[in-house]
Amino acid sequence: MGRNDVAIKRCCREWVDSSRFRRHDGSGRSRATADRVDILIWCLARSGWNHTDWGCTMFSDKSRFQLCPDNNRRRVWRHQGKRADPAFSIARHTSPQPGVIVWRAISFDSRTPLGVIRGTLAAL
Repeated sequence: MGRNDVAIKRCCREWVDSSRFRRHDGSGRSRATADRVDILIWCLARSGWNHTDWGCTMFSDKSRFQLCPDNNRRRVWRHQGKRADPAFSIARHTSPQPGVIVWRAISFDSRTPLGVIRGTLAAL
């Protein structure tokens, strides 16, 4: 391991230890339950709620739609010294993909207007 690799690992470890980050989906430990089980657990925990409780709850959903088919053109990045191993390659689209994001929030007795955001999926 070179000097730069050691410095990067040390900085990363300090960053993780200081807890100045938030893990996102797909990072960290694998989940113990599936999405459907999580939803069931969430609903069972709130099965005794009344109208007032549900009136303070809002559900939101966001969907992305790609407007043109993928042309499978990707730029592949490989770390130095790892060129022969395909497990270390990182594929990225060569250009932003045009698309639409649709978002809506719904609560017990109201809902928000449907929000449509046009643009490139890389920028949103």
